[in-house]
Amino acid sequence: MLRRYLVPAVCCIGLSVGPAFADFQAGVDAYARGDMETVVKEWEAEAENGHAGAAWLLASLYAQGKGLPRIHARALKFYLIAAHGGHPGAQVAVGNYYRHGNDEAGVEQDYVLALRWFDAAALLADAEAQYILAVMHREGEGVKRDRAESHRWLLLSAKKHYVPAFLKLADIYVRGDGVMADYVEGMKYLELARLRTTSDEAALVNDVRDRLINGISTQEREEGADRALLWLEGNPYNKAGQ
Repeated sequence: MLRRYLVPAVCCIGLSVGPAFADFQAGVDAYARGDMETVVKEWEAEAENGHAGAAWLLASLYAQGKGLPRIHARALKFYLIAAHGGHPGAQVAVGNYYRHGNDEAGVEQDYVLALRWFDAAALLADAEAQYILAVMHREGEGVKRDRAESHRWLLLSAKKHYVPAFLKLADIYVRGDGVMADYVEGMKYLELARLRTTSDEAALVNDVRDRLINGISTQEREEGADRALLWLEGNPYNKAGQ
């Protein structure tokens, strides 16, 4: 479980060396042996000194209640440290606290602050942030409704093979929501979602597929699948989204 947290943290902070990294590693080692008291001691000290990776990991544990009590106020505190340190995942997390509001964290809904944090993460090529910005522009959350701007963010997110972006684009093209209805293009994005789905997302992909394919001919589905393969050839996965 720790690996899923460590990867973005290490990517964000780089492979630092010296005493600071040793203290961070002490927290990693403590987590591996289930010593949460030491985890908190090591990572909290590092986070207070501006270590974005330690702050991100500690915030994630508090937010999800993984080995620590679920305390959103403390999660937000450490997410903010990581976010100010340039960690895109933490910036998205902070944005979500403000987008929805969270009584436990003492945060009221504030679309302006949410958009600010999502913008910061999106500029760091974070696919989730780009997707959320697309939804907010399409729904008019804190901004004027703008389907063109929404579509732009969706395409950027999709280039990073972000499954929710594929599903949203599939829905948009099948329904003709702000674009000319194009069943084949819709089926392309639906197939891309199927090809890139994880086990956690499989149920959502199947639900959207069941909703969209009614009335879509076999030929249109096959043409969409062919387009998906061509799209993948021209858009190989690149973490930086380039």
